Amino acid sequence: MAQLHRPPFSAYTQNHRARAHQRAARGHALGRRAAGGTATITLISRSAGGRFDVTVHVTVRGQAHRLEFTATAGTPFFTVRETGPRTALILSFVVR
Repeated sequence: MAQLHRPPFSAYTQNHRARAHQRAARGHALGRRAAGGTATITLISRSAGGRFDVTVHVTVRGQAHRLEFTATAGTPFFTVRETGPRTALILSFVVR
């Protein structure tokens, strides 16, 4: 994703990408493990207007975070969680 090469993400000097090109059925979670944490993305519903209700569970250093949001198809979503003094887990995905 081109956005990861622009601020604030460009401040990180190293990155590791765990790519996943998967489709989720409603109610089924997609999980990813990365250095420093895990993320689980669940599609809750799709509205008649084509927007998606999504829940994201992120666990970093044993601390769980739950995010709920509504996404538009094709628009990237980003969230960042600190994993250490100079490291972070950046979760980015696009709902299609």
